[in-house]
Amino acid sequence: MLNCCYVLLSLVTALTTAPATQPATAPTDREFLAHGMISYAPPAGWQRQGMRDNLNAAAYHSPDQTATILIINTPQEFALTDSIRQKLAQAIGKKIRDDLKSNGHKSLIPPRIEDDPELFLRIHDRFVAEGKEIDRLHLYRSMGLNLLMVSVSTWSDSSQSNSDAFDDARKMLLDAQLQSPQTLSTQPAESLLFPKAGLRVLPPTGWIADLHDATDGIVATFHDPNITDNKILLLIQPIPEDIQHKPEARAALIDDLDRRAQGIYPSDPNRSGTPRQINDRRFIRKTITQHHRPDGRVEVCCRMVRADQVLIEVISISHSEQSRQVMKLADELAVQIKPVNN
Repeated sequence: MLNCCYVLLSLVTALTTAPATQPATAPTDREFLAHGMISYAPPAGWQRQGMRDNLNAAAYHSPDQTATILIINTPQEFALTDSIRQKLAQAIGKKIRDDLKSNGHKSLIPPRIEDDPELFLRIHDRFVAEGKEIDRLHLYRSMGLNLLMVSVSTWSDSSQSNSDAFDDARKMLLDAQLQSPQTLSTQPAESLLFPKAGLRVLPPTGWIADLHDATDGIVATFHDPNITDNKILLLIQPIPEDIQHKPEARAALIDDLDRRAQGIYPSDPNRSGTPRQINDRRFIRKTITQHHRPDGRVEVCCRMVRADQVLIEVISISHSEQSRQVMKLADELAVQIKPVNN
């Protein structure tokens, strides 16, 4: 989670000082993030600036072009706690100071936590960049297993204008809503093509798809529209030509992919069981690991298949109450994966 924040803060810094590079578009009454999972209302008159291809972020400029708001959603594996709040605040403060130093900006007010009982975290700082004095506020709100951030940067000479921008940003964050399952924007029940991975995949009906087509690594995550903790991930590994006819090398590659899959879920050594192999002839290998958490047991099931010259690990993560259903969906998804040229 903290690594994600580093990336997000870098984006905030870039948008703080850079002019819009794409034409502005007038927002609708409500806009959406995370495939429609989160809705929010931009401040009246603020114009959206590009970033239409980013499903978890959006940027806006004020009508007088003296302020910028950036809204970003970061999905979480666990519910956020007070200890996470402290670590997050420390990481953000350090990242802000490091960025200002590396960019040669002069700090006027170092990052400081401000009290706001309605928010998870509120951090304020002020600095000089490119001859402009910039007042900036980072606001964080925990929404289920989502961390929603709104960052507002102002460079107006009017203290009232800056205050109004801060108020607009805070209202925008507090107005954000988690959508009910009936209103979620879901992936249709039809095959998805992954040209780089060379795969054709049939996702579970109604599940929300987060796609990252690539030749290696995680290429897709499917989220249960009703229970956000439940998910199915696709992890792939191409089979190099020089080991296709070497059984020992192929076996080592299978072991390596299995270890990568087991490491997807952040485990607690004191609360996690040992992966248990399941006899299922449909798969090259299938394992189940139980993780005991304060809010219940989580089951992580990994099953491996091959499509042409690609190994695919389909990983299901679910609470024990839904694990039978989620594992069945993941099994069905895995056995139906085909190479694109099939």
